[in-house]
Amino acid sequence: MTGLGAFLRREWRLSLRATAWVVASAALNVLYTVTSGNALTQLSHRNASGFLQALGLTLLVLGGFAWQRYATTVTQAQVNEQVATDVRQGIAGRLAATTPAVFHRHGVPTYLSWLTNDVSTIQEYGLENFWLALWQVLTVVMATVTLWRYHYSLALAALVLTGLMLVAPRPLTPAMNRTNLATTEANSALTTALTDRLNGFDQLALLNRSEQLTTAATQQSQYLRKARVAYARATGRLFAVTNGASFLCQLAILALTGWLFLSHRVPLGTFVTAETLSGSLFSSLTGLAANVAEIKTVAPILAKFTAVPVPPRPTAPLAGPLQHALCLTNIHYTYPDAATPVLAGVSYRFAAGGHYAIVGESGSGKSTLLAVLAGLIEPQAGRYTFDDQDVATVAPAALRAQIALVTQQPVLFNLTLRENLTLGQPVAAAALAKAMQDTGLDRVVATLPKGLETRLDLAGANLSGGQKQRIALTRALLSDRPILLLDEALANLDPASTRQVEAALLALPNRTEIWVTHHLSPQTAALMSSVITVGKPRGDAATPPGGEASGRRNESPAAGPIAEPLV
Repeated sequence: MTGLGAFLRREWRLSLRATAWVVASAALNVLYTVTSGNALTQLSHRNASGFLQALGLTLLVLGGFAWQRYATTVTQAQVNEQVATDVRQGIAGRLAATTPAVFHRHGVPTYLSWLTNDVSTIQEYGLENFWLALWQVLTVVMATVTLWRYHYSLALAALVLTGLMLVAPRPLTPAMNRTNLATTEANSALTTALTDRLNGFDQLALLNRSEQLTTAATQQSQYLRKARVAYARATGRLFAVTNGASFLCQLAILALTGWLFLSHRVPLGTFVTAETLSGSLFSSLTGLAANVAEIKTVAPILAKFTAVPVPPRPTAPLAGPLQHALCLTNIHYTYPDAATPVLAGVSYRFAAGGHYAIVGESGSGKSTLLAVLAGLIEPQAGRYTFDDQDVATVAPAALRAQIALVTQQPVLFNLTLRENLTLGQPVAAAALAKAMQDTGLDRVVATLPKGLETRLDLAGANLSGGQKQRIALTRALLSDRPILLLDEALANLDPASTRQVEAALLALPNRTEIWVTHHLSPQTAALMSSVITVGKPRGDAATPPGGEASGRRNESPAAGPIAEPLV
């Protein structure tokens, strides 16, 4: 993730337009001070025509100032929103490029906070302060040049005092960086806690524990309040120091101008102009010190996004669709913080075109086995091959192009049903109709008011569990992957629908299918090439040589390939 300046340079056209209007704003602000001071000078000389001329110029300046306020607001909004979009694209792109294992090091609410709260912070403390700081720098420069026009000593004094104003707040900046980062972390914690409780609202209600939502909101809000108050204290100290210094500097310029006037070196109008310019100059410096300090607090936030590393990926292609077998050899996998491995020495061979059922007790590693096959997790030991090609060397996208995984709890998006099925890929109408017929989704679509154009609620809340699984199955079939992994993918269907969909799936041509199920009927088992039991070995199970996982074949397998323990 690059710095804020890099994002502004990327949008250089918009940034240049916004910068031009900031220059115009600073110039008009100083010009107004000069023309109004000239009017006073002409009035002190009782020069009516000169006074009216200065008054007319002041009116023109005010008209230009009003127009630039509109243009400045619009152009800054355009560049700020575009940069915010670029930042979100950068975060999303980094997440899209990482591995599932790395992605899950942080919770989804944390990423959501990055994409919302943190981007808003970058806009407020970074971009908005940047434009204000630019205006302040230009005002300081133009005010100093104008003071030189009246008398060089005013400009020299302004330069010396400017240096003091810039040095004064430096010791206070680290505390602002630290407390602002703590505020973003508190925002993330609040988002995480509330997302967690809101997702579990029904369960909390059933247990009469709905107050957990209030408790979480209160506790995390107190944490956020503490962080924000700490940041307010840090910024308050900075403002106190810079404002105090600003008042002293303005008083010094005012005293010098008064001495010059009494010495008959400058006219009366200069006294008023110098007073106004010094006010603009040092108030700008006061704001500049604070704004620069706040801009610097954005750097740790942008750096935080690199907490999601993009590890180097293997790049080897796959030779093509599976011709021989998927082989797992002595696979080991232990989840973080787990005391024992969920997969310990698992070895199996899944032949191309075979249909396999994996059964076993809960927690025995069935879903983990499918996650390894799908490439979602990498085994910590052992070898996984695709037609004798080591999957560890294969580009992840190449493997995923061959495999479709359907889980018991499918992920649906807040899009139309058609978009949920195709995910933006072109799909022929005939293929869509056939896939929906195989999964029974066509009957569901017929009941929806807008058919395939019906928009699904967040997480598919307007659908039943069975309807969600039909959608996920249809999506997998439309992907046309030659290997189909089903993890309790029919668990929410009624028995009659389950039998219909099972028959349709097992009849698909040229598909290697591996099913994880707790509800394997004798009729379905008879259609399988092999039934594998994972977990604790049993007396009737054949233990693969060199591994601890068991593998039991169906006692009456259908003709065809079987899942063989590897020797």
